[in-house]
Amino acid sequence: MQCYTGLRVSDLRRVNLDTISEDKSMILMQATKTDEAIKLPILPEAEEILSKYDYKLPFISDQKYNKAIKTTQIYTHLTVGIFEKYIKPL
Repeated sequence: MQCYTGLRVSDLRRVNLDTISEDKSMILMQATKTDEAIKLPILPEAEEILSKYDYKLPFISDQKYNKAIKTTQIYTHLTVGIFEKYIKPL
């Protein structure tokens, strides 16, 4: 789901019917970290996932989530973090 929305985990955890437009085409919410308004179109793939879980997404613990990210990095041979490679320090 995160790949289809680009939402931070903290914001993704808050997605439910209350944060979805009436026509179910947009996610409308305030970002947890920045308090900025978020207005995202719901892609067909994301809609399929939301429908499957009746707009109540399942979640794993932060520890399991972080471990899954590290495991993905190992299997995809990512050795340099994206920020380290593409974003130069100020």
